[in-house]
Amino acid sequence: MALRSGGTLYWLLSDHLGSTAVTLSGTTEAGEVRYRAFGASRFTSGLALAADVGGLLLPGLTGGGMLVRAAAHADDVAAGALRAAGHADDVADAARAAAQGGEAVETISSYHLYFSQKGISWSTRSGVPLDDLAQDIAQRWRGEPLRVVELEGKLVSLDNRRLAAAKLIGADVPIRRVSQEDPEIAKLIFQRDGVRSSVLVRGTNLRIDVSGRVFEQ
Repeated sequence: MALRSGGTLYWLLSDHLGSTAVTLSGTTEAGEVRYRAFGASRFTSGLALAADVGGLLLPGLTGGGMLVRAAAHADDVAAGALRAAGHADDVADAARAAAQGGEAVETISSYHLYFSQKGISWSTRSGVPLDDLAQDIAQRWRGEPLRVVELEGKLVSLDNRRLAAAKLIGADVPIRRVSQEDPEIAKLIFQRDGVRSSVLVRGTNLRIDVSGRVFEQ
């Protein structure tokens, strides 16, 4: 795409999702933008001219709304995978600590787990956006292991938001299997939506599937 600004003609080179990644003046790079896994820019160098034709509007994310990505950028996926591998020891430590407390904890790929809700909020109760939560998980697992129950022959998580964030970066997750015979677990299962292969990010038209792929519903 060509764009004239201040009398100078710039060429805007987009990534595979349609957002401006590199700005050229003639044959010289004038600027570069890199994006975080779920939408916000995470690196800007030089001149960054706005020409995001592949973005989607996620209302209310910053009060006035912001352009976010329909899917993760390839470099973020690669970086996320490296960070996920780097935090494997942290996950293992959490599993060992829980096991010492008498709980049976396993570490498995987030891709092996299904959702138990039709939709999730785009942020945590404390206001942390889903993409920031994913970056936190890439650095170090936080909180209790995911509660997982077997339904219809599939492993289903009762903790959907953290699972969705982990799927965005392909992270391994600590899980604790729970039983439907537990009255509290049975009640929770009854309140949920069964076995779901994807989950809607509420307030958007974006879904995240079991493989971590983000798509429009």
